[in-house]
Amino acid sequence: MYKIKINTRASIQWPLLKVIEWVIVDNHQEKIIVSIVGDTNEIKELIHTNQEKILNEQLPFNTKLQGSIAEKIVFFYKNINLNEDKLVDAMFEYRLSHGIRFAHRGTDIPQIYIGKNNNYHEVSCLNEKGGWSYNFNANDLIESILDLE
Repeated sequence: MYKIKINTRASIQWPLLKVIEWVIVDNHQEKIIVSIVGDTNEIKELIHTNQEKILNEQLPFNTKLQGSIAEKIVFFYKNINLNEDKLVDAMFEYRLSHGIRFAHRGTDIPQIYIGKNNNYHEVSCLNEKGGWSYNFNANDLIESILDLE
């Protein structure tokens, strides 16, 4: 199981903002999964507002597809009947509360999702360059975000 944390440091270009790095830690080796310049309050707001959903909510549709949250979301949009308004709305709400991109509005970052996938908490991404997924301890993420300044 991996650890996920958020590192911040001052931004030289934009003194009111910080460089924010979402980091996966494995055996004391760190891998930055996304780095942006932004406001840490946006991350705190995402977690404060959606902590219960991130810790407990599963995707709003059933699929026999094995894979990451990101893979299942891509599968959903490739296969959904767009006339199913309630399901499309439910998926949008899921993405709104679990997508890192929504915490960093105005930035160009990949679609990265954090949430519960079956019995594990996961951070995952899938795009034209490929995909990845890491299971992590959710309490580590919550603590890292609550410690942000």
